[in-house]
Amino acid sequence: MLLVIFVFGALSVCEAQDVPFKPRHDGLDQRRREIATPTPDTSSKVKVVYSFSRFGDLFKLLCQGLEADRRRARVFDVAKAGLREDRSCPSCRAFYRQLGQSCKAPKQQMVKPTPTPTPTVTADPQVEQAAEPAQEPSVTPTPTPTLTPQPERHPRTDVVDTASRLSISLYDMEPGEGSPYRAVRAFETRLNEVKDLTPGERDYYGVLMSYLMSAWAGREQELVTPRPLSREDIADLFQ
Repeated sequence: MLLVIFVFGALSVCEAQDVPFKPRHDGLDQRRREIATPTPDTSSKVKVVYSFSRFGDLFKLLCQGLEADRRRARVFDVAKAGLREDRSCPSCRAFYRQLGQSCKAPKQQMVKPTPTPTPTVTADPQVEQAAEPAQEPSVTPTPTPTLTPQPERHPRTDVVDTASRLSISLYDMEPGEGSPYRAVRAFETRLNEVKDLTPGERDYYGVLMSYLMSAWAGREQELVTPRPLSREDIADLFQ
């Protein structure tokens, strides 16, 4: 009787050892699902701006002020070079295009002088017979030197006011480090890299760009907030 129990016990032990070990992973699988890799948010991508024509009036007003300050030509040359050379930034090219169109040299109207009619003089025989008076030596007048207006060292009040208004409009168009910010920053970099800038130009354009970038001052790190396309955005795509 004892032998049977012993054998039965041994058999029972052998059967228990032969059972395969199956660990449970329910908890680990649940934990893995909870610590899933976050999906990148693609909704906040920078929107490409293909035209700044909606701000054409401000661009023209700015260029008129630059012309009065004798500082327009340099801005036009830099914008023209940027449009020709910068192929990797569509928004920058749109900014250069608008700036170049607004800062073209104003057309000088050529006014033709009205010819003065030559009066017909009838000779009087009695006058011809009279003795001619002695002619006094002619005195050549000293020409008055023409003063050429010099370029302004700093922008005038109306210029910095227009630059500030344009800066606010561009920021409202796309806050944060959006396409307008990149376009204005690219123009500033290209302007500062001109090798033959005079000290006066550096002072002038330094003040100008500080006002043109004033809307982003202290807010460069703000996130770009997506917004739906407006009618103006859609219209710009077809220009």
